[in-house]
Amino acid sequence: MSIPAFRRIGAATAVVAAGAAVALPAATRSGPAAAQSPASVTLAGHGFGHGIGMGQWGALGYALAGQPYSWILDHFYGGTSAGTVPNGPVRVRLVGNDGNDVIVTSGAPFTAAGMSFTAGQAVLMHLSSPGTWAISRGPGCAGPWTAAGTASDAGGTGPQAVATSSADAASATTTSALQLCGAGANLYVRGSLQGAEIGGVARTVNVLPMEQYLRGVVPSESPPSWGAQGSAGPQSHAQGFQALEAQAVASRSYAANQEAAPSSQGGTGAYGYADICDTTACQVYGGMHAENATTDAAVVDTAGQVRVDGSGAVPATEYSSSTGGWTAGGPFTAVVDDGDAVCTSGACNPNHSWSVVLPAPSIQSAYPSVGTFQSLGVTSRSGPAQADQGGRVVSLVVQGSAGSVTTTGSTFAARLGLKSNWFAVVGAPSGGID
Repeated sequence: MSIPAFRRIGAATAVVAAGAAVALPAATRSGPAAAQSPASVTLAGHGFGHGIGMGQWGALGYALAGQPYSWILDHFYGGTSAGTVPNGPVRVRLVGNDGNDVIVTSGAPFTAAGMSFTAGQAVLMHLSSPGTWAISRGPGCAGPWTAAGTASDAGGTGPQAVATSSADAASATTTSALQLCGAGANLYVRGSLQGAEIGGVARTVNVLPMEQYLRGVVPSESPPSWGAQGSAGPQSHAQGFQALEAQAVASRSYAANQEAAPSSQGGTGAYGYADICDTTACQVYGGMHAENATTDAAVVDTAGQVRVDGSGAVPATEYSSSTGGWTAGGPFTAVVDDGDAVCTSGACNPNHSWSVVLPAPSIQSAYPSVGTFQSLGVTSRSGPAQADQGGRVVSLVVQGSAGSVTTTGSTFAARLGLKSNWFAVVGAPSGGID
């Protein structure tokens, strides 16, 4: 089965420790990987992703143990409670089209830049100069193109293509929806598409209501098949459905947080011209082709529900695929995640525990200044103390023939392609396990 995406929401590639970094006593630090230059180093680790907030596999494990989605959210997002937000518009940056013209078509009539287009026609919106978009008309995505006019930016946002075929966009089909023409398959979207501009470079933004946006997010983040796992549960669904409802609330909350966040470009929203992006840098959004009846039901059943903190604000409810058994702490208190060890005939977390062999040349390539690789030494961990190995690596030393480099566990994990920053050196004194 598919595995939930490795979340890198916002700046989540930086590790947030569960508390102050814990310096390991010299006797329990992970020592040299070998007495002389080793050919490789074996690491034993836990989890997949940054571990902040909810673990998606953990949510499934708890759901299959009979916990409702409200309990799952309370557990992972300590200090928050249930709240609601309106079904307002969300502006989604479609990263794959960054720098490209905005080319739109539809199987039904639509408008763009105030002009009408018939079914099957296409519009090309080209950022010709700062603040000015050239509008062209064609018989389809590939043109040929005929100039149709110009449109001006309004505060950094360019002309919109708007579906006019359905009064209820929520019931629109791919036939009547807008299609963003791309090098590969077209992206079908609800709502409207618009050009945007940042530093003279074109961007593409999908603007649609929150609840419709979530229909393309939840199945992109958690497998819809989880909704059929387990025995009969609440709301006439199997127990696993509770994990999808937890995902819907977490995703809605994260999007609402990003909408309200002040932007460095002015105004609010992560980018100023957009609130959120469609990749793992934010949360994955796959448009209409990602939609699924089971996850649609999870969105509908939790409509408007979010988490709020003590001040009533919606926090950044980050989440990751697998916590490894403990969350990372930071904005939410670190908690044990017993659900992460879930393993049934239909769903078994492959990342609760893992091991990897790192060839010495790979480490040398990541840290060339150390020369010939000699050893890894973990110098501090995040805790909690009861977590295996003492928790996530906060700092470590890469030692080589030409010197050493002190780095963070998250940076080392990113450079070497590790699943998480929770790991120990196998074969080192105490195995790197406290």
